[in-house]
Amino acid sequence: MEFIPGQRWYSLTEPELGLGLVEAVEGRQVVMAYPARDMVRRYATGDPPLARAQLMAGQRARSSSGVDFCIEEVAEEGPLLVYRGEGQEMGEAELDAEIDVVTPENRLYNGQVDDYRLFDLRHDALAIRHRMLASPIRGFLGGRIRLFDHQLSIAREVCQRHSVRVLLADEVGLGKTIEALLVLHRLLLTGRVENALILVPPALVHQWLAEAYLRFNLLLRVMGEETYEGGTIDVKSEDLPEQLLDAQLFICPLGVEVGESFVQSPWDIVIVDEAHHLQPESAEFALVEQLAAKTEHVIFLSASPDRDGEKAHFQRLALLDPARFHDFNVYNNESAHYRRLAGVAERLAQGEPLAEEDHALLQERLAEVDFDALSTIQGKRQLLARLLDLHGIGRVMFRNVRARIPGFPRRSLQVGQLANGNVARLRREFLADIGRDDSFRFVGAEVDPRANWLADFMDGHPREKVLVLCADRAKVEAFYEALVTPKRKIARFHEAMGTIERDRQAAWFLEEDGPQV
Repeated sequence: MEFIPGQRWYSLTEPELGLGLVEAVEGRQVVMAYPARDMVRRYATGDPPLARAQLMAGQRARSSSGVDFCIEEVAEEGPLLVYRGEGQEMGEAELDAEIDVVTPENRLYNGQVDDYRLFDLRHDALAIRHRMLASPIRGFLGGRIRLFDHQLSIAREVCQRHSVRVLLADEVGLGKTIEALLVLHRLLLTGRVENALILVPPALVHQWLAEAYLRFNLLLRVMGEETYEGGTIDVKSEDLPEQLLDAQLFICPLGVEVGESFVQSPWDIVIVDEAHHLQPESAEFALVEQLAAKTEHVIFLSASPDRDGEKAHFQRLALLDPARFHDFNVYNNESAHYRRLAGVAERLAQGEPLAEEDHALLQERLAEVDFDALSTIQGKRQLLARLLDLHGIGRVMFRNVRARIPGFPRRSLQVGQLANGNVARLRREFLADIGRDDSFRFVGAEVDPRANWLADFMDGHPREKVLVLCADRAKVEAFYEALVTPKRKIARFHEAMGTIERDRQAAWFLEEDGPQV
């Protein structure tokens, strides 16, 4: 390389320095000034990390004094370049140091090309990224969960819709919370939602915080209560929209009084757990009604959606799809027909032949049915889809029952006989558990026949894990003190413990050599 004072070069390793100007050549070193950064560098003339800066016809030349024109001709006057255009002329030494000359055209002109293997690497990386982003299971994998078929099926079906507005009504223990978090996780990763509001009964706040973080690494901010760890957000604050900019995922206990800013905040998705607690005419119902009317994605969770009767169930469904559930009498009539069609749908799903009365019912309800097409799997699927779309609650509600899920753990009742049980005391204890006897105090767990039976069971099954459910914290503490010994490790879990401590106890219990109970 030959360096002449007045030439312009740029650094290949520090392009942010801008255009360099050769100030001098001192022996085997070249002194390069970078006016844009007011810096000077010295390079060995043998093989410095520098490239000649040369503009081409069609580009714009700009000087530090403000002269600006489109280059029409690039001429060489000895070792220096001169740019001419629009009746003006400028030597390269006058070029503004902020001009960006590291363009693909200039790099190609100067012979600065990368190894072709780098292109192949970028191409392969982009292809892998594209497959990952386009994957139909993106957002469903990666959670620290054992994913069951029915959960994946529901989450996949729901996420394929343009607008997610559904009621997840699986039986208790089948993973409705996991299903809702799967949907939320997928929508977040695919960019369809950016923030979320989760409304739950106060007793379930800690459960949702733990499930979201431990299973999906989602951090929820609690709104409206000072009693929860990790900081809260004032839902009555007028600057609530500004507070929401600092986070994305929020959980709010049902029953907390909220301000107008809370309702008007732009939520992308609203999830309501234990939705059967939303009673028409209640403040909670009115709040969810306002939120559902202005939010694109809404998910309700309830194991017993019709617990309060068909009308209350209908009114909650109307929050999800007001166009479909607009008249309770029409809904009632459709439900009656749906019960008749349910048997036909079941036989179609199981691949069983349809009877003559089934054909007549389908003709009555669907008018045109191609029964010949039912000989193929595709034909049966299309007919099932029509039945779902046209009748009953259609695609708004999803419900799985334990008895119909193959491979799901079954519950088996094992009745044990208690010796020396005090029936009168147990009766009073039961009344206290259901809130009918405030005077009862639970004492004497160390001589309680249930504690003795449990101790014998633990000693007889030392490798079995045992989960004991108690009505309140007092019983948990009493049975813990009665059963724990230096050799018998027991974990406790109750509402008075902090979130971190409860998570530690649960993780300890799950360890193979952790506590048995």
